[in-house]
Amino acid sequence: MAQVKISSQERFNRQVNYTIIKSLWKYMRPKDKIEELYQELNITRNYMSTIVTGNTYNTPDLNRKWQSRTNDGVGLHVLGLPKPYMLGEEMISINGLELSDWQNFFKYRYDEPKKADGFYIRQDFYKKLHRAFAALRAGGPRVTSNEPIDLLYYYIVTKHANLEQDRTDLEIKELVQAMDQIKARHWKECKDSLLKKSIEELERQLKMARAVFEYKKM
Repeated sequence: MAQVKISSQERFNRQVNYTIIKSLWKYMRPKDKIEELYQELNITRNYMSTIVTGNTYNTPDLNRKWQSRTNDGVGLHVLGLPKPYMLGEEMISINGLELSDWQNFFKYRYDEPKKADGFYIRQDFYKKLHRAFAALRAGGPRVTSNEPIDLLYYYIVTKHANLEQDRTDLEIKELVQAMDQIKARHWKECKDSLLKKSIEELERQLKMARAVFEYKKM
């Protein structure tokens, strides 16, 4: 398994996001095998376990996994969730659960599972999580919502990603995030031809974005 260095916040976000993914699948599809989900994501049971337990010794390279798509189209992208949530750069929000709920759950589920209070804390957490899932089910799929939890729910219910969302907006968000990772040294190291082409394309996109921005202000 490829390993990478990530921040403690990213690791925590991954724990939250993939716990929600796994738990919502089990809640909504109790008769289906969890392996079906793993196959769609192109991961193994051990791979998922490494993520949700917050394993610090064997960190999966989710960015590489995101980029790798099999011939039959499976991979992390299939859920319809934006890349930042699948990589742990952002955390999925779900009504009824606070940050402290997640922190306590992971502490007593993986770090200190034998502590006396652990059982009751875990039970309380599962009750809150299942209430949140029940509310999602009662509301039904929200086709026009771009909220990560709604996108995930839509996929699990329908077995395909919600394509009604604004894909252009998601692409722009990913572009901005990618650009934010580029440093001066990257430009210094790239070939002159690529540097020239990049400048031309950036200027073209900037001109177009400014024109749209000014138009919206009118």
